[in-house]
Amino acid sequence: MTVCECFTIDISVQNSKPFVDANKKSVLQFPKRTAFSLFYPEIMQADPFLFVYNSRLFLFYEEMLLGRGLGFIKMVSTTDLKHWTKPVTITHDEKCHFSYPFVFEEGGDIYMMPETGCDHNIRLYKAVNDDLTRFELYKVILARDKEPENLYFDFADSSLYKKGNTYYLFTSYCDDKTYYLELYTSSRFDGDYKLHPESPICVSNKYGRCAGSLIEANGKLYRPTQDCEIVYGGQVHIMEIDELTLNTYKEHLVKENVIPQEQEYYKEGGHQVNFAEFKGQTVIATDVRFTTSFLLERIRLKIMKLLHLRKNNEY
Repeated sequence: MTVCECFTIDISVQNSKPFVDANKKSVLQFPKRTAFSLFYPEIMQADPFLFVYNSRLFLFYEEMLLGRGLGFIKMVSTTDLKHWTKPVTITHDEKCHFSYPFVFEEGGDIYMMPETGCDHNIRLYKAVNDDLTRFELYKVILARDKEPENLYFDFADSSLYKKGNTYYLFTSYCDDKTYYLELYTSSRFDGDYKLHPESPICVSNKYGRCAGSLIEANGKLYRPTQDCEIVYGGQVHIMEIDELTLNTYKEHLVKENVIPQEQEYYKEGGHQVNFAEFKGQTVIATDVRFTTSFLLERIRLKIMKLLHLRKNNEY
């Protein structure tokens, strides 16, 4: 029997941010997919990002199929928080893992900065239509000159924040033991990015990887972090950023364990928190960790290998 670590997604409305309200009201809840399918069952939907554009709320997220190991980006949208469109596949590359679809607007255009760390780079994709169903590669804004040794994750969960005329890019890498959160700066959103003098700004398996966009609330700036200390995706903590300049960076912990694990739905935690203001309401997106077992999964993977149907390595 194979035990699989999985994620699903909840979209809710609540009264405020930056924390998760235990009494939030769900408006969209993806099912926990536990049914077995011989060929590539849908098993993980995670990294939800909310984005408001043209009076519509968009939800971009990662989907990954068990046995393939590489994620791709999907999107649904709504105009009323009740009726949602059918999922549309946005990006997919059989040779690259896509996740963490950070979407933002710049100069009237819409861009996506998904995680593509398996290729040791950070890419920008640009929307080519108003319904945000098609994105094309715009530019690679960071890349390693040489593939590092002993690197487990690279350029993981990158988030961009603009302050004044400066763009601050948060991104993480992990060796075989520890997460390192780096900070880059640029006068342009598409580069050139320079390493901040205080990088790495956090070295920690508990706080060293972002868990969503930076959050502005009550005149303060917060950074959600995902806890990878004991299990991957176990919890989210919130840091408040005290100083963010070209030469300095300071933050402190505001609240730990914002995912309400006392609730049955969240009992195994989660690793993503994102907010959006939509039609006078605060909308929050979280993903939800759960584990499930597939009795036939080991047999299925052997069959796939024998039939040469399993082309990708897990990321």
